[in-house]
Amino acid sequence: ISLGALSIASFSAAKSPGSIQASFAIPTLQVPRSFVHIGRKPKNNHAITVARREKELLSRQRLGVQPSNGLYWGYKLYEIGSDEDPASQRLYGSCERVVPSIVPFPKVMDEVENWYTTSYKTYRFHKPFIGINENFVGNEVDSNKDVTVTIRETSFGCGKLGGTVWESSLALSCHLMTLFKSDGIDNNSNENSKPSSEWRIIELGAGVGVPSCVCRELKVGKVLSTDYWDDTSKDFVTAPDPDRLIPHHLFGVNLEFNLLQSAGLRGENEQDEKSKDKQCFVRKLDWYNAEEVRDSKRMINPNLIIASAVVYYKEDVIPLIQTLEILLDPESTAGTSGDVAEEPVEALLFLPEFREAMPLFREKLEEMVNTHAGWNLKLDRVRLLLDDNEEGGLPAVQEENQTDFLRVSIKNG
Repeated sequence: ISLGALSIASFSAAKSPGSIQASFAIPTLQVPRSFVHIGRKPKNNHAITVARREKELLSRQRLGVQPSNGLYWGYKLYEIGSDEDPASQRLYGSCERVVPSIVPFPKVMDEVENWYTTSYKTYRFHKPFIGINENFVGNEVDSNKDVTVTIRETSFGCGKLGGTVWESSLALSCHLMTLFKSDGIDNNSNENSKPSSEWRIIELGAGVGVPSCVCRELKVGKVLSTDYWDDTSKDFVTAPDPDRLIPHHLFGVNLEFNLLQSAGLRGENEQDEKSKDKQCFVRKLDWYNAEEVRDSKRMINPNLIIASAVVYYKEDVIPLIQTLEILLDPESTAGTSGDVAEEPVEALLFLPEFREAMPLFREKLEEMVNTHAGWNLKLDRVRLLLDDNEEGGLPAVQEENQTDFLRVSIKNG
């Protein structure tokens, strides 16, 4: 890690009767802006709680001690009616961290495993009974429709911003559990939803790909998982800020492992991304390259764009807005491969509210939507609660155990 400019300590002694005077120049450390969690609250109690639980988990694993039910902690996602009326909060989904993690066997020793420290996390997502959970309740879920995914995380050197599971991706994944019908008749899904096979989804800024993996397990028709990583073999347009955390090219290898190889969907020599019988794809996508965005759109003609925690740097706001506009604009569908009829497209984003770039993003987003007749923008909040009560029951509703996200929905018709 580059430590920036480090001043050289200086020492000087001045001889005087009976004394020596010494002075030191204290080294000053200039930390690049990219190493700071920009826009976060001064004290992130929730992150501290999760870190504490992670430490306890590692200690238990070393000692061979595991919870009797195989679960260590869970998350519950609630729609927030109003702060004044907590009872109006409605359970919208839930997931649990499964311990021990389900590691693919035999363990794949690819380049990521050879060069970086890795860890595996398994999550089980539940679909709630939408019609039942009208109030702030506990564990009303449909266990028959569980989805389990295992995610390989990488160290900072490989993945940087996208090397670990972020809670915003868990919140988005819980939401996705309520969005799709597993068949033509599914009373537990949103009343306006379609069978999962009719959805074609692009994930932006996928990171380790949790939402994409959930879509895979839900048998979504097409899933294109995208992100940006360093690639010296191609001349991609990049942002002017040298402090941006651009992931190593092996970050893309890890995303491909999580979505494809760990599920046995792609052989070592299978490279045909445009195969019509394939369900899942991984692709590098540069928001600064409009033609590359159009190519990704032509690839699967998406009717849903998903993303979590993608608003980070101010300089990326305009390219992100332009990317969303291209993917949502029906006119840019011309030339799309396949015989898919024109249909409404939605973008669904789960974003931490306390980011430096969020005010600019909301401003530019409203401007973009207002320039298109018939487009609709909806903003509301959801709350992800960390439930560390191993005995079950209601989650511990404390400030350090909850994180709020801005849920952004954009529809082009």
